[in-house]
Amino acid sequence: MNTLFLNGLKKSFKGKEVLRGINIEFKSGKIYALLGLNGVGKTTTIKSIFNEIFLDEGEILLNGEKIKKEDYSIFHYFSENDDLPKDMKIYSFLEKNYFYCYKTTKGFSENLAKHKYIY
Repeated sequence: MNTLFLNGLKKSFKGKEVLRGINIEFKSGKIYALLGLNGVGKTTTIKSIFNEIFLDEGEILLNGEKIKKEDYSIFHYFSENDDLPKDMKIYSFLEKNYFYCYKTTKGFSENLAKHKYIY
């Protein structure tokens, strides 16, 4: 089982502290959501995981070791800004882009995923 550790993440932009010592543990086989008001550091946290920004302090570890480029193939995230093609049903989009990573997750049920509310 893979575990992603965020240890003591700190990041400031133009003197404003956005991340103040974030400590989170993410375990594989689970779905997580970062929720909060605008400006509290959700996007900054995600971008730091994907090495899109440099942290002022802290470390991000996968199973206790620094993340390597090839490790990113096991991470998947869906943001509010991902645009759904106008001619595609939600389930088709998710099946094409996201469900493949969950099919190996214990307890995945395609029948549950195909629930009528996401067609």
